[in-house]
Amino acid sequence: MIFSDEQIEELEKPLDHNKVATRSQGGKKLAYIQSWHAISEANRIFGYGKWGSRIITLDCVLDEEAKGEGRRNVSYLAIVEVVASDGTFRDTGTGHGQNMRPGDAHESASKEAVSDAEKRALRHFGNQFGLALYDKEFTNVTRDGDNRQTSEESAPSSPSESGAESTDESQSTSSAKVDIAKANLEQSIPTQKKGIGAFIDAMQAQKHRVGADAYYQQLGFCGFEKSNEIWGKEDQKKVFDEISNLVSIGFLDHLTQISDRFNLAGAAESYIAWWASLGQTPTEIPEEGKEAVIRALYEHLNEVKSRTEK
Repeated sequence: MIFSDEQIEELEKPLDHNKVATRSQGGKKLAYIQSWHAISEANRIFGYGKWGSRIITLDCVLDEEAKGEGRRNVSYLAIVEVVASDGTFRDTGTGHGQNMRPGDAHESASKEAVSDAEKRALRHFGNQFGLALYDKEFTNVTRDGDNRQTSEESAPSSPSESGAESTDESQSTSSAKVDIAKANLEQSIPTQKKGIGAFIDAMQAQKHRVGADAYYQQLGFCGFEKSNEIWGKEDQKKVFDEISNLVSIGFLDHLTQISDRFNLAGAAESYIAWWASLGQTPTEIPEEGKEAVIRALYEHLNEVKSRTEK
């Protein structure tokens, strides 16, 4: 069975901005669609009983004692496959049960991981399932006036740029430093020569924070080899923001971004197979090994993309 013309038309429509929810996370305003809405849209577009999902894997990747007698912090990682007509997609999701009684923590975290993975798998079917939110310009999201938000899946801008004020008092020191560096960069320059000098200095500081390998990998994804060849102010800001995200996001969030790149390259299975061959889950990676994992995944992604291009 293939998609009808009516279904394709529905899938290609812009996402109604009224269906987009927002939340604050780490001082950033993130946009997303809720799981119940994704399921409702699947029933509407594909038809009741004409689509489905199944859990491929569901693993508890963190189970540690929390403050409070008998309480646990629990995290799950799920891979879910969604099938509708002639489309089949898999994706990953995470769920967390924090400072809860053991049974409640496991239930909450596992359900959240499955819902997250199902929603992320559905997005491959198009705008109505949140794919439109991956575009920083929100080209395929309807809006009233010029009200723009920061995509959950794309690299978030600073709170001052998004118009959102941070209410998270626990924002990390590294994230605060990133925001200060961004502000300094914004105020840097009346002349191009002075501007490129300030930009290069700021980028070199970022390179020391994130490591040379991750720095040059991310620079390459932005289409450049060296910071001294990025003269346009808009390009400078875009690249600086992308590098800054490597400082401000945690290891698991960074893995989510890498997973997204595999998905966009049509190589989700390669990402899953890489972890299977490693024989460890993300939370089993020791602190000293996380940078090596990130570097290896980027290298694997480049290899996959090279094979695809050939």
